[in-house]
Amino acid sequence: MLKLKSLKEPPSRADGLRIMIARYGIRGQKKEYRQWDQWKEEGWKELAPSPALLREYVKQKKISWDEYVVKYTLEIKSNPKALEALSRLKSLIATRTVTILCHCKHEKHCHRSIIKQMIEDEDSKR
Repeated sequence: MLKLKSLKEPPSRADGLRIMIARYGIRGQKKEYRQWDQWKEEGWKELAPSPALLREYVKQKKISWDEYVVKYTLEIKSNPKALEALSRLKSLIATRTVTILCHCKHEKHCHRSIIKQMIEDEDSKR
């Protein structure tokens, strides 16, 4: 099972394995207070949007959500490390509960919802 959560939401036992898929951690947070189980050491930050794409969508507001979805999906599909991370994520959720986390407050306009949709789309093709 795959769940989505913001880092702003408190952790729960029901979250299972908590994986952060953001490019950067929380500033000033000590390692012992982090709220995720896995992140960059395990290669999960490969599932984060590139800094340029994030800046274009969030900071500069140059592109719409629909354009962001297309560009982000292309980034993932053209990055072998991201595809490998996505494959590992699929394997994990087949056997346990996994919650993917990032800084975005709302999952509706967050890359974690795109990741979930990519997984669901691939599962429906089988």
